[in-house]
Amino acid sequence: MRGSDAARALTRGSDSERAPGAIPSDPPARLAAGCGSSTFSVAGVLVQAHERAANEIAAALREIPGAIVHACTAGKLAITLEAADPASIVEQLTAIQRMPGVLSAALVSEHSAPLDTIDEELTDE
Repeated sequence: MRGSDAARALTRGSDSERAPGAIPSDPPARLAAGCGSSTFSVAGVLVQAHERAANEIAAALREIPGAIVHACTAGKLAITLEAADPASIVEQLTAIQRMPGVLSAALVSEHSAPLDTIDEELTDE
């Protein structure tokens, strides 16, 4: 599967037809997404790619709902993934690892929380 094909596999169709874990890109819909899921997951991922393919890979990553490319330098891409649950993050990460030109995609951090706690204020207590 080519890089753009992997991204399309995660993004095709309407919200109800999207691959498991694919979520709408606007925040209110994103929080309501998940087919009854009551959690929200976000992950930090470091992607190492062949330098000549980095721009194409970055473009393919931007097609994945919930994916944000924060940096792309010398074949290294820093991205975040948002999904309805941790299993969906794994699916997205696996698709990224299989993209041609990707040498590795490593999960750096992951956090999942119940939706009803997303807006809670954090304190130092």
